[in-house]
Amino acid sequence: MEVLEYVLDFEEVKFLGDYAFEWGTIRGATRPKSSGEIEYSTYKVMRILKKQPDGEWKVHRSIWNENPAEASEQEKRD
Repeated sequence: MEVLEYVLDFEEVKFLGDYAFEWGTIRGATRPKSSGEIEYSTYKVMRILKKQPDGEWKVHRSIWNENPAEASEQEKRD
C-alpha cells in the first residue's frame, strides 16, 4: 500500500500541567497495490500527550474513528 496523503488538522489543543489534549481530524489517501485505485478516508482523532523530563512532548494515548463515507444523491433518496 502506498500512502499518498496524511494530514493532521487539530481543531483544539489544551494544556493541563504535564499533559496536553488535542482533537481534530486526519485526512488521508492510499493506493493499494492490488487494485491501484486511490482510496480516501477521514478520521476523527483525540490524543493525550505527556511532557517528558527533558521537556519533549510524546503521545501518551490516542483514539480515532473513521467518518462514514458520504452517501450519494441516489442513496439519500432511497
